[in-house]
Amino acid sequence: MPGGRRVAAVTDAHFDVAPGECLALIGESGCGKSVLASALLGLLPGNAQTAGR
Repeated sequence: MPGGRRVAAVTDAHFDVAPGECLALIGESGCGKSVLASALLGLLPGNAQTAGR
């Protein structure tokens, strides 16, 4: 963000995927699908930050 301002893009999101169900993440290239998947799988620490446009 201009001036180093930070914005919380997502807060308090909850996903319920029952056994046998699938979850698909779709979107344009560079929109954060891989970062979201990594966060959902617990591969990122809770205080992880990412920077983008």
